[in-house]
Amino acid sequence: MAVGAVLAVLAVAPLVSLVVLRNPRWYPIFDLAMIEANVRDVGGSRPPLVGLVGRLGTFANPGHHPGPLGFYSLWPAYALAGASSWALRLSSVVLTVAGLGGALWMAARRGSRNLVFGVGAVSAILLAAYPATVPVEPWNPFQPVFWWPVVVLGAWSALDDDLAVLPLTVFAGSLCAQTHISYVGLVGGLGVLVGVVLSARAFRRRHDRAERRRVAAWVGGSAALTALLWFPPVAQQLFGSDPNLSKIANDFTDPALPAAGLRHGAELMFARMNPWKLLTGRTYEVVGGVWLPGALLVAGWAATAVLATRLPDRRVVRLHAVLATALLLGLLSAGSVHGMPYPYLFLWAWALTSLMVLAAAWTLIGWRRSRPGGHERAAGWASTRSAAAAGVAVTVVFSGVATVRAARISPVAVESSRALGRVASPAIAALERSDVPGLGPGGRYLVSWKDPMSVEGQGWGLANEMLRAGLDVGLPPIYARSLAGDRARSPSEATAVVHLSVGPDIDTWRRCPGAREIAHHDPRTRAERAEARRLTARAQARLREVGEGDLAPVVESRIIKLGLDPRVPDDVRRDLVRIMEHGWPLAVFTAPPGVRCLEAPDPAG
Repeated sequence: MAVGAVLAVLAVAPLVSLVVLRNPRWYPIFDLAMIEANVRDVGGSRPPLVGLVGRLGTFANPGHHPGPLGFYSLWPAYALAGASSWALRLSSVVLTVAGLGGALWMAARRGSRNLVFGVGAVSAILLAAYPATVPVEPWNPFQPVFWWPVVVLGAWSALDDDLAVLPLTVFAGSLCAQTHISYVGLVGGLGVLVGVVLSARAFRRRHDRAERRRVAAWVGGSAALTALLWFPPVAQQLFGSDPNLSKIANDFTDPALPAAGLRHGAELMFARMNPWKLLTGRTYEVVGGVWLPGALLVAGWAATAVLATRLPDRRVVRLHAVLATALLLGLLSAGSVHGMPYPYLFLWAWALTSLMVLAAAWTLIGWRRSRPGGHERAAGWASTRSAAAAGVAVTVVFSGVATVRAARISPVAVESSRALGRVASPAIAALERSDVPGLGPGGRYLVSWKDPMSVEGQGWGLANEMLRAGLDVGLPPIYARSLAGDRARSPSEATAVVHLSVGPDIDTWRRCPGAREIAHHDPRTRAERAEARRLTARAQARLREVGEGDLAPVVESRIIKLGLDPRVPDDVRRDLVRIMEHGWPLAVFTAPPGVRCLEAPDPAG
């Protein structure tokens, strides 16, 4: 009863986001377009065997996150809801609510209703603290966020000899580890802890036949489930032409950039365990942050962990042990980060912080009640009824905050998505009704793009929309690696090229012999176009003035790369940002397969 009631309260915010985002139609771009294409392929003849492409390997030979379980988990609701882009968001909400329900179910097995209310409070705080898009956008760093607490609570339950939670814990851990690399060490380390404790316990009870059967049933079944869930990535490693797990191992044993190290890793982690930021919803700051409040919180929690050893209730002691292990694993994970420490690499830290606060509160209440005369003194703040009321109040208040934020949700890259829709729909309609040889519904298309504005994200979006329409889409081999199935296609294997041009590339293709423009959209007003021309000229002049004239010709064609170049002065970088804020025009062209304007993707772009 309590589980259902709390889950109903928690589910309101994600559902409100889903309703708000129902219209206008969403056109996924970049990672989300790749995710939808892979989810769609789950029901096909060649389902995905690895996760989404990530910051692993090289541009020419990229690595993927360990496994495809995130795609498989999204697919049932996605397919049942009609396989639309909104259905993809619906499937993300279903996955989020399932994770929240799993955590509450485990809490109910571990204690009274108070623990359910406590976990509900933790979940509500996280819902309010994370960006409103986390529960509804199926981006792979977001998918594990509400399943990571299930892993922690599942490990605790297993140490508390509740083996019935093992199958759900295995699923939760596999989902986290396969979907994003940042969880591999965390999940693997807790798995080792659980395995060692259960093995030692089984050895001590080896003469108890009933106990042996119970352990064999749950552990054996969970091991079989683990093998099933990890079969796709292991099969790809053993039989694939480009083993992905080896690529991941190589990326961490021989990284292109130095790792953060334990000291800097600790600062990064503690900065993302700041309780004030958790309560005020500032959990997604890009880099930096004050680490001292997080370190003080951990020190305070550690003191309650020591205090817990004096309590008769050993459940809380085991919870502290699991949290201590997770904290140590988090430190190792943070220290192994190489490259930019993006906030999505540390989303697990906020859940760990919340669970530490919950464990500390439980310890303090238990200590208060265990002292002589404690039951009388507990009639105040530490009473069972007061603790339950506090948990309910926190759940309701923070769920309300999350719901208000959900009602004001702003979709990610909304302008890029809207602009893509303005060209994708008419382009697909033109292809479907065309009677030009090589075009039409029976065409075999090679989709290409050149997009200096959004890291080639809208090109992925066009390919995804063409796949949704049932067109036969192939990609250059370097991009085809990001999708399941056999999507690689050379010009000689295509009947036509479909090319998305963004910005100055449009004029190039308009001059290209054999190319035909089938869709065009410019999101800018006349004044914005004039300002873009003025800022471009000013940026080029400034670059020549500071002796970087070789960069001036690429102000438009490689604007994102230029903005990251350390040689570019700050005032030029501000002009580039302003140009990007206005957006650039888009156009879609068709051309014969041998069109000379088609060029290979630029590894440096």
